[in-house]
Amino acid sequence: MKDWIERYTYDVARRLPEQNRAEVRRELDANIKDMLPDHPTEEDIKKALATLGHPRVLAANYRTKQRYLISPEWMDDYLQVLKIVLIVFGSIALVSGILTRMLDGTTEFSFEWIGEFVGGTIADVWNALIGAFAVVTLIFAGIEAGTKSQSVKCAWKVEDLPEVPKGNTKKISRTESILGIVLSAVFGFLWVYLLYHNQTMLTGYVDGVRFSPIFVDAAIRPYIPFFVVGAVLSIASHYVRLLSGRYTLSVATVDTVEKVFSLGLGILFLTNANLLNPAFLSDMDAVLNLGVDTLSGYIGNAATGILVLSSIGALVDIISTWVKAMKKDAPKETAK
Repeated sequence: MKDWIERYTYDVARRLPEQNRAEVRRELDANIKDMLPDHPTEEDIKKALATLGHPRVLAANYRTKQRYLISPEWMDDYLQVLKIVLIVFGSIALVSGILTRMLDGTTEFSFEWIGEFVGGTIADVWNALIGAFAVVTLIFAGIEAGTKSQSVKCAWKVEDLPEVPKGNTKKISRTESILGIVLSAVFGFLWVYLLYHNQTMLTGYVDGVRFSPIFVDAAIRPYIPFFVVGAVLSIASHYVRLLSGRYTLSVATVDTVEKVFSLGLGILFLTNANLLNPAFLSDMDAVLNLGVDTLSGYIGNAATGILVLSSIGALVDIISTWVKAMKKDAPKETAK
């Protein structure tokens, strides 16, 4: 007889905070056995579990705190991801605001300048925090809507219960997966936005002189649609991890496709001989006095170093993911 009860209690408990899982499993196991006759058949067990309903719904009922912005099932992950994203975005906005105003030599130092400097930096940080809050909330709302629609489309059956993993099976943190979705969405599409507005965004002031854009528009425009695809693939990879909760063949396959695509795109982009704007190199040379050819060589070496490190990192990560997915004790199917 299959271990339906163990699989059901596992599927319920894995959706709850770590500290409550053991107690919930014991309590639920006792309740299920009270529902069964003295010598239950497999059909008796399936009928009892079907009466209890979808593990996702039952897990939500075990939560004692009622929250309304995001459903109880996702609230803990939501708060964890929100804290991290707020810290990241706030820090980036703070550093960016300070550097931008320090390097802008168009305004003379005065008390008025100090007021504008402090006020503008605080406004930058505040806007970043509000934007981060909105992005994280919208992404969680989308994830929740997606999982709900998936439940509606597929009527739950006892046979859908996931296998109980062995002790050494590697889990994938839900917080880690959701954070990956948020960061992939934000930084992926921010990069696309910067490339699209290359003439105004990828430039700046040094000693009061405005630099030319870093890239040549005609060289970067063909890459923009592919960077959008790369961002979508990265989001999809983390979403598959979120649905699975563990390393499976599906997780490894999607992860490999995403990394190979992103790495190939990065190689094509950074090795494009027409990528750098000659006017930008001239502006840099006017400040650093190193010579355009020397600067171009330094930038080329830096690009090569980035590609080598990225390739090594991607290869190691792909191999690691496949090793975890191919373990014999890993669950074969993603959890419903």
